[in-house]
Amino acid sequence: MEELQRELRILMQEMLLKHQESDAEVFRVWWEEEGREERYFSLQRRIEELEEAEWKKRILPYAYEEDVFHEL
Repeated sequence: MEELQRELRILMQEMLLKHQESDAEVFRVWWEEEGREERYFSLQRRIEELEEAEWKKRILPYAYEEDVFHEL
């Protein structure tokens, strides 16, 4: 997950720099048509999926224990 977060940060830095240095059309082509927008959202989704899986891994065992305790 750290590698994905690093890649996302680098892409965001590139985007901000390109946005500052380019006119709107050049930026749009770079961001949309060259696939960077798609890559950004793909990375973001994957990070969210991994974070959710990590959260479930930590929390669900406790939720199960709580259900068992209440049944007794």
